Amino acid sequence: MAQTTGATTARAATVAISPDNSSWTDISGFSNAVTGTQQDRTSGEAYTFDGDKAIVGVGKREPDEAAIKIVYTEGSTEPFSVLRAAFENATPYYVRYTVKAATTGNKRYTSDVGYIISCPYPEVDSTSGDPVTVEFTFKTPGWTDALVP
Repeated sequence: MAQTTGATTARAATVAISPDNSSWTDISGFSNAVTGTQQDRTSGEAYTFDGDKAIVGVGKREPDEAAIKIVYTEGSTEPFSVLRAAFENATPYYVRYTVKAATTGNKRYTSDVGYIISCPYPEVDSTSGDPVTVEFTFKTPGWTDALVP
């Protein structure tokens, strides 16, 4: 098989959040990374006296805990304040992102309704010149992928 020529980078990725899966706020200009979107199923095994290998079974899909890193800024309508309030009030939220730009025909991943289960306050380090970032954890039952309309 020939080497791919369709590889992409995340330089034009997009990230958006929504409290209602209808009104979306694009936080791409604040977002730095989306990680931990691995989907797993419960599984188990049983052994018998006859045979050397396990009998394997699978069950339901496990919820996902995605980490979303943003650049910290202050302001009541900026992502840190909005997400911190959603965490403190246990407000249900949705997250969606694209690997490529949010252009018609590109794939977009949208969460089921979930919750921000971890949202730390910013850490500071006087020896660093890096912009301050905060990583919050979003827990959702799963993700759906579809093409951007």
